[in-house]
Amino acid sequence: MQRSTALDGTSYTVSAALERALRPSLFLRTSVFGNRYQARSAAFTTTSAGVTMLLTKDFGPVSLYGQTSFSRLSTPTSVLGDRRRDDRVELGGGLSVRRFRFLGASPVVRLTRVLNLSTAVLYDTSRTRFEMALSRPF
Repeated sequence: MQRSTALDGTSYTVSAALERALRPSLFLRTSVFGNRYQARSAAFTTTSAGVTMLLTKDFGPVSLYGQTSFSRLSTPTSVLGDRRRDDRVELGGGLSVRRFRFLGASPVVRLTRVLNLSTAVLYDTSRTRFEMALSRPF
């Protein structure tokens, strides 16, 4: 089997986050990032940047959170006739109930909606994800 090297390359990322307790039971985190993936083949080279905000609030034994993020990805060359440009929006929320425990872990429920609006039909997608999990603080 012959190996393709078109995706070989170097990735550079820079990110920063600011976390702040607005009140003892209210927490905010904002983060920004930038990424450049320089592939051997220009068709796979991408540049992206984005921002995320997360807000959590404790109500006694229950914690609620909401998160939103936006990012943009672009390519320097055209793919299937158009230069690829993606706008990705993610909205999510969930809750953790610390009152109930199973083997020391609490139940967590999350709902996330992701929209990826792209000029390349292959990447023009959306999805909704529902998760139930157990979480243990450390």
